[in-house]
Amino acid sequence: MSRKEEVILDPQVGVVGILLDRYSSSGTWQLLSNSVEILPNENNLTRIQFQMRLKRLKTFYILNIILPVLFLSFTASMVFLLPAEAGEKIGMGITVLLAYAVYLTIIADNMPQTSLQVSYLAVYLTLLLGLTAMGVVLAVVVLHIHHKSDDCKIGKRTARMTRKLRILFCLYKAKRPHTVVNVTDTDAKKQEYGTLSPRPRSRGTVAPLASEAVSPPPSYTQNVQEEEITWPKVAETLDRIMFFFTSCLIAIITITFIPLLICAP
Repeated sequence: MSRKEEVILDPQVGVVGILLDRYSSSGTWQLLSNSVEILPNENNLTRIQFQMRLKRLKTFYILNIILPVLFLSFTASMVFLLPAEAGEKIGMGITVLLAYAVYLTIIADNMPQTSLQVSYLAVYLTLLLGLTAMGVVLAVVVLHIHHKSDDCKIGKRTARMTRKLRILFCLYKAKRPHTVVNVTDTDAKKQEYGTLSPRPRSRGTVAPLASEAVSPPPSYTQNVQEEEITWPKVAETLDRIMFFFTSCLIAIITITFIPLLICAP
C-alpha cells in the first residue's frame, strides 16, 4: 500500500457540519455556524474542507479598553481649562500623555506584529497621543506668555484682537462705569424751580412753598472704561481658544473611530 492510501478521509453521509458533542463555549469567540465540504480528489488524495463562522465577543474589549480610552480622551482638552496660576498644567498634560502611551503599549503587545492590517484602536490611540503631545507644547507656550514681564508692552493689534476674542468667549470683564453728577446744572435748575411762583390756592388744598418745590433729577454722565489687556489675559484667551480647538478635534476623531471600533469583526 502506498503512502497516498494510508489515510483515507470518509465523512459520514448525512451529517451536516461538525459534531459539537465535545464543544465547549469560549469567552472570546462565539461559534455561529459550521459546515463540511468534500472537495474533488487531487493526486489520489482525499480533500475535505471544514468551514467555521466565528463572532468575536466584544464586551471585554469595550469595558476594559474602548470605554477607558473614550473617557481619557475627554481629559486631554481639560489641560487648557486649568488656570496658569495652579501650576499643574504641564503635569496634567504629561500624565494624560503617559496614560495614552501605556494603553498603546498594551494594545501593541496583544496585536500581531504585521503591517498588512492595522488596528483601528491603535490608530485612534496614536492620533490622541499626538494631539495630547501638541497640547503639552501649547500649554508651555501659554505659560510662557502668562509669565511675560510687564516691561514687554502689548501691541495695539494684539490688544484689540484679544479684547474681541474675550467678548466672543464670554471672558470680557469691563470696569464699572464712573458716575459723574453735573452739580452746576442741578443747582441752576433747583434755583430756577425754586423761584417759580406758587400755584393759586384752591379751597381744601395747601399750596407748596417755593423752597419745597420739586427739583428735576440731576444729570448723570457715565464713563465706561474698557478692560485693560495684560499678558495673563492674553494667555487666558489662548487657553480658551485651544480648549475649543482640541475639544472639536477630539470629538471629530472619536465620532469617526468609535463606530469602527464597536462594529469591527
